[in-house]
Amino acid sequence: PPAAGVGMLICQLASRVASTESVLLFHEVVMKIFSAGSAHPQNLIPDCCCKTILLPNIAGKRTVAVADTTIFINVLPNPEEPIITYNSDTYHLSCDNCGTNQYSWFYENLAISGNENSDLNIASNGNFNNGNYSIEVANSNGCITHSTPILVIQPFFTTNTTSACAPLTIIATDLSQVPPNSTCTINFGDGQPSINFQGNAQYTYTSSGDFQVAVQCTSAGVTGSYNVPVTVFPVITPLLIHVELTSTVECSNCDQFEEITWIIDGVSTSGSTSQPDDGVVYSITGVTSNGCGSTTMLIMTSIENTAGNHLEFFPIPANDVLNIRSAGGAISNIRLFDSFGRMHELKAISKMQFLEINTTDLATGMYVLQIQTEKFETTHKILIQH
Repeated sequence: PPAAGVGMLICQLASRVASTESVLLFHEVVMKIFSAGSAHPQNLIPDCCCKTILLPNIAGKRTVAVADTTIFINVLPNPEEPIITYNSDTYHLSCDNCGTNQYSWFYENLAISGNENSDLNIASNGNFNNGNYSIEVANSNGCITHSTPILVIQPFFTTNTTSACAPLTIIATDLSQVPPNSTCTINFGDGQPSINFQGNAQYTYTSSGDFQVAVQCTSAGVTGSYNVPVTVFPVITPLLIHVELTSTVECSNCDQFEEITWIIDGVSTSGSTSQPDDGVVYSITGVTSNGCGSTTMLIMTSIENTAGNHLEFFPIPANDVLNIRSAGGAISNIRLFDSFGRMHELKAISKMQFLEINTTDLATGMYVLQIQTEKFETTHKILIQH
């Protein structure tokens, strides 16, 4: 036993290997032994305490002196602090400087199981988890560094279509995956300014081209976007000309169509880009490879109106009734064609100089009347508007 009043100092180091910025705990145990006239220790009273030493953030060997004892410590380097970026086009988070370390991803401070790569796809069946993401990196020495969390804002919406012929009306709906208190705007990509978007928006493209419908949402200073590409196909109008030299009606640009259909005096005719000019009302519909179609009408007028061949139409535009008065003899025959060249049946006509035609069942639009009287035959365009 030691002499009375002599103390024993025992230092125990928690670890001789530590990472930078580690906190080392030293347990000092001082055993005070008191002599009370006996040769054996009595009243053994442990007096324990802890001391903390903060190592500098530099890897390398360090020495720590406690009382008369010197301890050597090897400070190992931590991984570099991870830098996370988010790609809204691929919905991937990635660590740009993680190297070949081991990784663990966290969402709202909870570990994401099964994701131990340096990148993370946050999309799952069209759903996105908006919120804070971080990554924990461990190197071969077992030293760990946790990244600063990154806030991901990833909106999502749907459109009624992504491609069609002009004019194309796009309807954007079903805004989702947006945190509360977010501010969202939508832009249709044709040079017009963005507008507020709360889940429903509509826009009509009048010209052809490729566009991006983009929604941006901002929350807590972070902005996220979601884009939907839209293609508007052009509509080409067939051009009809009368070629007197060959006595034909020809389509001058029908090489741009995959399919053409003629309607001559109400009779559908397929075939070439030209037709004989012995008809009166010619209509042609051309359809492109994108499925876009357009129709053109050509009217062959055989007899000009003169003072003796005068026809009067009223009211113009017609609504429920169209009246026709002839100053050139009784009307013997009349045919009505719509803008597609289709002929519409009219009731049998008695030979008279005044006709009343019921137009209630005819759709609003431009029509062609082919009229034959005792003295002449002519055609006229008539607007019906309900």
